[in-house]
Amino acid sequence: MTNKTTFPKKLDNVFERIESEVNLLHGYWITYRDLFGTSKERVDLLNESAAWFSYVIQNVLTDVVQLAFTKLADPVMTFGKKKNMSLELICEIVKELEEDELLANLEESLSRFREKCEVFKMHRNKRIAHFDYTTHVDKIGEPLPGVSRAMIEDALKELRYFVNEVRRFFTGVEAGYEYIKMVSGGDALMEVLKRGLRYEELWKEGKIDIMDIQKSKYYKV
Repeated sequence: MTNKTTFPKKLDNVFERIESEVNLLHGYWITYRDLFGTSKERVDLLNESAAWFSYVIQNVLTDVVQLAFTKLADPVMTFGKKKNMSLELICEIVKELEEDELLANLEESLSRFREKCEVFKMHRNKRIAHFDYTTHVDKIGEPLPGVSRAMIEDALKELRYFVNEVRRFFTGVEAGYEYIKMVSGGDALMEVLKRGLRYEELWKEGKIDIMDIQKSKYYKV
């Protein structure tokens, strides 16, 4: 363990920007889990409240998470001239800093991470970012593999290992990315939906006047 307490200047800004992507990625996935990965009752509540909206949000969140993974797994250079803010860039900077032991650990982790992201990359290239003709019309070869929650959790675990290896080495401190609390996230939405459906129940039972909603400041929203 190094006795350093801050990131080298060469690495500082890059790591900060990549870490913000890691935080955002976890925020997306935690929101997904809050809504769709907690219980059947929550899914039923979402479908009863707004089934189409629920379907759209579930698919959009899954796709955004896969895109975020593939961005972080990208090579440093695309088409030989466009530089990417990816995990490989951190490896390159660590190599320049001549921190060989850290570099070896990061390169092994990056290799594992990219392997776990292969299925996400396929979806990005053939469905999310591009509308691949052979996949959707000719249907040549095997169909796109499914993406499970376990696959996403597995990739997130490796991603956390990578960024925390860097954190531990230079600061001695880890970050609990998986414990981010979304103050106004999925849980907050579920509470509002529960109250809304209860309001509808009371109206159907005749306990609330049908025109009561007009008293709300949100009536004309």
